[in-house]
Amino acid sequence: DVDWDKLKSSVQTATRFLDDVIDSNAYVPAVPELYEAAMNARRIGLGIMGLGDLMYQVGVRYGSEEGQEFSAQVMEFIRFHSMKTSIKLAKKREPFKAIQGSIYDPEEITWTPPKPLFDYLRDWGRPKLNWEEILRGIKKHGIRNAAQTTIAPTGTIATVAGLEGYGCEPVFALAYIRHVNDNGSDLTLAYTSPLFQ
Repeated sequence: DVDWDKLKSSVQTATRFLDDVIDSNAYVPAVPELYEAAMNARRIGLGIMGLGDLMYQVGVRYGSEEGQEFSAQVMEFIRFHSMKTSIKLAKKREPFKAIQGSIYDPEEITWTPPKPLFDYLRDWGRPKLNWEEILRGIKKHGIRNAAQTTIAPTGTIATVAGLEGYGCEPVFALAYIRHVNDNGSDLTLAYTSPLFQ
């Protein structure tokens, strides 16, 4: 089963952390536009890692209709709680500087909540999400980050974390040989997934 409370807590913590990184980053002094762009939009890239592993755990086949719905529900949940946290940060710290005229402009909001491509037919115990609460929050407080989520490549870090699948990808091989260079020495590492031994 998915631990939705733990996922929610992780999303909240990661959203706050990524917003703090924007302020703590050592921007390249030679390119002041990078600093300005970061401060104006405060884009964060909260992503996922190990979606395929989670699907194994809940017994959902990657790429199946059920798997697509499962992925949609997980990503909607992550986006909802990242946006909710970003609104709380806007209330506490202030919205991103370029909010006026953006899709999140509290005076003329044009952003609309996401809608699933198809009706959800399955129940994985996910709590209900009230997107109207997000709209009300943006209208009242703005939002701290112009972009909250992204799907980034996480191949090496996922391997280090002991995951089978990377970002949103399925497991690419149940067994493989990886070639690495360790201080000038070529190493050959044989790997077999412990999930399938």
